[in-house]
Amino acid sequence: MYLTLTQNIEPKTPIHCSSCGTYLGTWIELESDFIAQGGESGVFEMREGQIIRKD
Repeated sequence: MYLTLTQNIEPKTPIHCSSCGTYLGTWIELESDFIAQGGESGVFEMREGQIIRKD
């Protein structure tokens, strides 16, 4: 999954998939969900706007 991010992200910034343009939620919603699922200590990591499954 690739996220379209702006340089000045704020909690209410809308985030879209850069592949298909689908609205994914606000930055705070996505960040909260990412942290709730284990964040960098879980099965995914976020790097340069890309959420990557760890192997």
